[in-house]
Formats: sequence, C-alpha cells, structure tokens
Amino acid sequence: MSSEQLTFAEELILLAHRETDGKQLIPNNVLNVSLTAAELADLAELGRVELRGANLAVADRRQSSISPPIIRTFPGTSPAPG
Repeated sequence: MSSEQLTFAEELILLAHRETDGKQLIPNNVLNVSLTAAELADLAELGRVELRGANLAVADRRQSSISPPIIRTFPGTSPAPG
C-alpha cells in the first residue's frame, strides 16, 4: 500500500457517504461491521495480522497509523507492548 493510496477503510467511508452532501447511505450497524472488516483487511495487507487455523492472530505488534493505542486496548486488558 503506497502512501498516496487510500486504505480499505478510507475507501469504504467515501463509498458509504453521498459525495454531494456527505449523507450516510448505509445503516450504522452495517457501516460499523464493514469498517471493522476493512481495518482487518488493511492490517492483513500490511502483514500485521494473520490467520492461524480458524483464529486471527497478531503477527506484528509495532505501532502503525491504522492501529493507534486506543484500539489496541480492550476493557480488562493491558495495552499491547509496542
């Protein structure tokens, strides 16, 4: 993914909104699930996550522009080591 290329999530946001006025064209629940899938696709393309059998696993824990610390920490867990 080159620096001038949009991520899957960025492309999805653009496609999910009307260009003329920014109105969202799909329901929130559909957009939320779709954005989650797009972020995972972006991470997989970068080699940051991988499938191990039926499980999704972190392959590379380095900080990146698409994985800020806020989404690396879940309630009841510690932040992933950088």
